[in-house]
Amino acid sequence: MLTIVSAAEMGEIDRTCGVPSLELMENAAAAVADAVEERLRSEEGTKEVLVLTGKGNNAGDGFAAACILSERGISVSILNFFDETALSGDALTNFARLKETSVSLRGPDLSVLEERRFGVAVDALLGTGLRSEPLKEPWSSAVSGLNRARREGRVGFVVAVDIPSGISADTGRECGVSVGADLTVTFGRAKRGHFLFPGRLRTGRLIVNDIGIPPERFSGCRGEVLTDEDMRRLLPTRPRTAHKGSARLVIIGGSRGLTGAASLAALAALKAGAGYVTIGGPEGNEAAMVPIEAVRVSLPGVEGRFGPESEEPALNLTLKSHATILGPGLGRGEAERALSIHLCRLVPVPMVVDADALHQISPDLLRSAHAPRVVTPHPGEFSALFGGTVETIEEDRIGRALDAAKRCRQVVVLKGPATVVAEPSGRYRINPTGNQLLATCGSGDVLSGIIGALLAQGMDAFEAASVGVFLHGRCAEEYAEPVGLTAGEIAELIPKAWGRIVP
Repeated sequence: MLTIVSAAEMGEIDRTCGVPSLELMENAAAAVADAVEERLRSEEGTKEVLVLTGKGNNAGDGFAAACILSERGISVSILNFFDETALSGDALTNFARLKETSVSLRGPDLSVLEERRFGVAVDALLGTGLRSEPLKEPWSSAVSGLNRARREGRVGFVVAVDIPSGISADTGRECGVSVGADLTVTFGRAKRGHFLFPGRLRTGRLIVNDIGIPPERFSGCRGEVLTDEDMRRLLPTRPRTAHKGSARLVIIGGSRGLTGAASLAALAALKAGAGYVTIGGPEGNEAAMVPIEAVRVSLPGVEGRFGPESEEPALNLTLKSHATILGPGLGRGEAERALSIHLCRLVPVPMVVDADALHQISPDLLRSAHAPRVVTPHPGEFSALFGGTVETIEEDRIGRALDAAKRCRQVVVLKGPATVVAEPSGRYRINPTGNQLLATCGSGDVLSGIIGALLAQGMDAFEAASVGVFLHGRCAEEYAEPVGLTAGEIAELIPKAWGRIVP
């Protein structure tokens, strides 16, 4: 798996890994120089390189990369935004080396970006220490000037050192303005901000270079990103002796007017490997329930909605399952609240808690559950269940998801662009798949169906949630058109996406 780290984790590992800091900087610079040189080989126009530098270690990486490129016979200019008196440590050491090279050193004069064209510009302005404050001068002008030159064709390609300047390494948030990189070369391990938005959009292609840090130094890091290789190992394989009862799933939901949600979850579950799917919905809605392959069981209700007498029959229905989904199309009345509380606590098999059920329960209730629960809120539902505003949740998706998982002692899937899956121990994953086509009504119900099917096939809750969001996102990537993907089509694409991962 691809390990991801926070800025603080990476800083501590840098300090304690046993490799001299100057050697780490030299290794980082060589990785940047290699990437620049590779790009220049494919560049038909000018081969000139411009390096934009600040005053910290990120600048030191830029100075060292400029020296290496110059030694390789490449024309390099540096646009330096701080003079020598502002530098210290390894950055100062590499700045001094510039005097022994043919590198052209200029002050913070952005007019060079108006006067000349560069094949590659290297962003070595700022590193991973940014939080959320808007960039001040001269940073904001430097970033804006570089972006404008790239946009207008005076810079052919932008390589960011470690992370694009103006992006928070921990949250992926933009600090007012940020560099739009075509390629980012990062060191040690990938950072959270490379996979969280808008950082993911600003990073471009990502290269991770370990710069000589021993791999065992990252063993305590808890962040991960799944890859196709991981998925091939994790996706369940149905044994030759399997039968339809080998993976039984029950869905509780589908009140009048909301039957589509339960039907979508059922379709997705069947497409994702559940062998026997039952929808337990209020009596009177049977004809509206699809797909036809799902079994429909009528639970006592009133005018197509759940009633107080639904609780025990619903619980009994789940006792015959390997996993349960609670919430798609459930409704939010008092009877549904009582039903959600009853089932969330007592169902003895793993359960996905989604949609309307998320508005009926509490973190305390989840802690008291008799079996694992996978809680799948989007930011609005997360706010209702765990508190905070949508804005504060989006500002720190990883931190909020981890806090919620610890609070309710269950796996939490914070949905949205860059979905985060967190477990109570502090382990978390950022999903790398998906696109804007998933922003369609019923998409979350399909995700619930996928995760429910994986739970029914025996997967652990954290793995089922992680694999489920990856597969769900890959379905959207399989869609060939720029618009028009419906939730039902997402479900239909599950076998194709699965087959691409596991041929």
